[in-house]
Amino acid sequence: MYDVWQDADYEFAESKSERLLLASLDYSIHRHVVYVASRPPRSIFKTIASRLGRTIIYIPIGQLSPVSLKKIRVVHVLDGYDKRQIAKDYLW
Repeated sequence: MYDVWQDADYEFAESKSERLLLASLDYSIHRHVVYVASRPPRSIFKTIASRLGRTIIYIPIGQLSPVSLKKIRVVHVLDGYDKRQIAKDYLW
């Protein structure tokens, strides 16, 4: 997986959330990608998703409880299967 913050393919993204959405569309192994934000993604992202065989499921952030929000605010990405054994030392 390439560093999504340095990937030139994502330069047109206007925010960090858009850049992460693009990366999730590229790297997801599932058809559905969930996007939680205050506003829905721009229409260009729906076009990109359909070209990649994906569907964006938009959930307004106001519909989630504070407990649910707390659970999804921290995202951990492990760089390789070999890191799973030491992940417990870094994740809580």
